Amino acid sequence: MTSGTTQSQEFTTAGSATFNVPSGVTSVFVTMVGAGGGGGSTSGTTNSGSGGRSGESCHRVPFQVTSGGTVAVVVGTKGTGGAAGGNNDGTAGTASSFGAFQVSGGGLGGQGGATPGPGGNGGGVAGGAGSGGAASGGTGSLEQEGFVGGAGGGRGGTTGTNGGAAAGNNGGAAGTTDGTRTGGGGGGSTPWGQGGTGGAGTTTSANAVGKAGSGYGTGGGGAGGTGVSGATGGNGVDGYVLVQWIA
Repeated sequence: MTSGTTQSQEFTTAGSATFNVPSGVTSVFVTMVGAGGGGGSTSGTTNSGSGGRSGESCHRVPFQVTSGGTVAVVVGTKGTGGAAGGNNDGTAGTASSFGAFQVSGGGLGGQGGATPGPGGNGGGVAGGAGSGGAASGGTGSLEQEGFVGGAGGGRGGTTGTNGGAAAGNNGGAAGTTDGTRTGGGGGGSTPWGQGGTGGAGTTTSANAVGKAGSGYGTGGGGAGGTGVSGATGGNGVDGYVLVQWIA
């Protein structure tokens, strides 16, 4: 049995970095999540935008490394919420990676047009589907040992209802309606944070803005409908990489 003390290094700033393998270390465990997608925006209609999805993740996956060598690391960059003044999709988050291995970023939230785009699908091959109507976005499921798909974002609506919540116990909450204007869809969540809440359906544009996610890898909330002017979707959140080893 290997004995020693667990050491670790976190990478939390979006972009490229390098892991310098300590002398004597030939294997590491990697935990990471791709960046979350941005929520969709609205124009002057009462319809709402959909939430962005969360990134795919992996948990303590073992990798072989070369003692004293280096490994390229990339922390995924968040997707941004769709711009107000038009029915605009958010942008997708990008992947996080450790060497040649990567986890996918979260997809964009759909815009709040006459037919709102769906909530972003969860990152990875087993990511949860974005929801329709006021249903929740799908949860991500196990893809292979240690890898889990991201959660789908909730969909916006057209009928003066609450938006769709994102999936799971910690999914981004749906935006609420004022009875005429529809709330935005919630953003997908990860084990490291909660997806953004959808914007409220209201004539006050500041309250209709989709909220940003929290933590790492979560999706932004979709904008609520205003019936007056547009509102922006919430931003997703950058990814995360954690490397652990026994020294």
